[in-house]
Amino acid sequence: MPPVLLSLCLFLAVPALALDADGAFDALFWDRNWSALEAKEASGDLSPREVSLVANGLWFQGRWAESLSRLNGLGEALPAGLRPYREMLNVLGLERTDRKAEALERARALWGEVPDDLRYYVAYALARLEPDPAARHENYLRMADGALEKAQLRSALKELVALPGATVDEALRLVELEPRNAAALKILSEAPAPLPDAGAFALGYAAYLRGKYETAVDWLSRVPDASEKGDRARFYRGYSLYRLKRDGEALDVWHPLLLKEGSYARSALRRVAVTASRSERAKALALLGEAAAKETSLAAAALLRLAALTGGRRARSFGTASWKAIRRRPRPFRSSGIGAGPSGKRDGTERPSPSGRRPWTEPRRSAAGQGFSTGRPAAITRPVARRRSSSGTTSWPVSILCRSTRFRPFRERAAL
Repeated sequence: MPPVLLSLCLFLAVPALALDADGAFDALFWDRNWSALEAKEASGDLSPREVSLVANGLWFQGRWAESLSRLNGLGEALPAGLRPYREMLNVLGLERTDRKAEALERARALWGEVPDDLRYYVAYALARLEPDPAARHENYLRMADGALEKAQLRSALKELVALPGATVDEALRLVELEPRNAAALKILSEAPAPLPDAGAFALGYAAYLRGKYETAVDWLSRVPDASEKGDRARFYRGYSLYRLKRDGEALDVWHPLLLKEGSYARSALRRVAVTASRSERAKALALLGEAAAKETSLAAAALLRLAALTGGRRARSFGTASWKAIRRRPRPFRSSGIGAGPSGKRDGTERPSPSGRRPWTEPRRSAAGQGFSTGRPAAITRPVARRRSSSGTTSWPVSILCRSTRFRPFRERAAL
């Protein structure tokens, strides 16, 4: 493990020891002024905290034996909560000075009383030091179980799949974090049948990411719709067919997703709309119409996509009630004091405009009230909120949403 991590763990917990009066000793450590630290040590007696800082400085320099002699010399003066970390540094120091048998013995003893945030590192030391392959495998599993973040888990799983006899389950855990990991994919591709559904998806998705779309279609078609990866596999199978310019087949694959709920249903809807602009227009519009007619949360977005592609003619064929329901959908900017949107109405009444302009083109006043800004639709220019500065003037912060949607038609924003 990196020596800096344990060194910092030990140092940051050392405030339990007495602080120096002015923090000058601490400053020398953080400035990495190692020669000054050693000069301070030679000049007189140091507190336990200052000794630990000197030891940490020596550790940073790779002077393992000298560092450990200072830390071990503290004895009982080091708080009990820090002693496991000191012992871990002893394990690392012994390993680095080629005294691996002693390091292994102390690491085994440390495992029985290791704190939770140190389990990963002790398991890693044991995995490196144990001569028995089975014991190494067990400790890499402990390392994975003790991981506190994805980066640690990824490192542990990489070590596991590099061992002889790595399992399919271990490979599947790794491809969840690294879909293109070659070692894990090799294990999955060479596994005896039947391969789990997650394994077929992993191989298909990796092929998709590598641009091998024929292989992706083959593997992803083996994932049942009812499985946990079913919708995801169907979406990427359709996308692979789209990349192969087999648009009709892609639409057939995406079709069942349009009749469902969820993120992959919305993703499929977007791809169907894009496909309609390239080829198979009649088939794609029919699928969008079928999705718009269903009682799902996707219906409104499907109808808006249909309206965008046909200029509203096809969408109105679904009936006046459906079309009006879409137009009455809540919009984040309809409560603007500038305008009510393209219809210029709210609750069936026209909003008054002081200048006689249509409400949605009414320009708004600038922050200082000196003139007007360029007239744009209220849905684009409305700021998020007013904020009064310390000087008493009112400023208008720019909306992040406005920035991201400024040049996009409203019907497209509503469908996202």
